[in-house]
Amino acid sequence: MKVGLVYDPIYLEHDTGDHVENSQRLVAAMSYLKETGIK
Repeated sequence: MKVGLVYDPIYLEHDTGDHVENSQRLVAAMSYLKETGIK
């Protein structure tokens, strides 16, 4: 199955305070993809 991902570092500037949809969630997801070698 193919999946697309659109990413830009500017997404890290989206500040939602304590809401679960915050920049740290994106950092964690991108780190996981990098560590596991998913391309």
